[in-house]
Amino acid sequence: MLEQNKYSLEEVKALPDSLVVVIIEGGVYDTTEFLDLHPGGREVLLKHNRRDATKAFQRVSHSNEARAMLRNYQSNYSAHPPVKSSSL
Repeated sequence: MLEQNKYSLEEVKALPDSLVVVIIEGGVYDTTEFLDLHPGGREVLLKHNRRDATKAFQRVSHSNEARAMLRNYQSNYSAHPPVKSSSL
């Protein structure tokens, strides 16, 4: 699990290779243990690994249950300053 801290996009990209992390609305989510559980398939998370997935997450009409589930994977990291998708 990740420690509490604020990270730049470059620092998020430099996290250990064993972690699959996505950035959604400035929060950094450790989705490593969710890979095989993601209804859209692990490829979706791997595609957005170490990237801002905010637009992709919002584009899919996630249910309230899915949004609540997302909180289970929120790390104590946050992208600072918040990352904009266009910067990738």
